[in-house]
Amino acid sequence: KFLIGADNSIIDRHKVASIMTYSIISIKPFKKIKEKGESFDSRCANEFLGFLIGLDIVNSFREKDGIFTTLNIALPEKEETYLIETIKTIYYSEIENNYDIFAFANIYFMIEKYSELKESFDKK
Repeated sequence: KFLIGADNSIIDRHKVASIMTYSIISIKPFKKIKEKGESFDSRCANEFLGFLIGLDIVNSFREKDGIFTTLNIALPEKEETYLIETIKTIYYSEIENNYDIFAFANIYFMIEKYSELKESFDKK
């Protein structure tokens, strides 16, 4: 098995995605340059990277978990996009040093379930 917990149980893909997101925002592969008028995208580049890699982990680990269909990840449509709101949440949780791995694992789980539902409705 890919990742084994302390009690020999498999760590689920949502927790792996959340841990990877946390690792990326902690390491900060994109160094921030403080500039006046800096765009949201440049301020949150690490958070974008971490979140998108987390979504890809959820999708790619489905096969390892016995689900042999690739999922088209869908995010809820809102006035301000779900993606931007989630990136802001990650950004501010990192600033406040209160990133919750289990809460973000639940967010990845809910995005996966939302995507599955949307895909099944779109087929009808």
